Amino acid sequence: NSGPRENIQASYAFWPVTKDIK
Repeated sequence: NSGPRENIQASYAFWPVTKDIK
């Protein structure tokens, strides 16, 4: 359960970036 959890953290860190791209 460490894989998906780390993936979620990375997604949150890139949240503002993806929002800007979207």
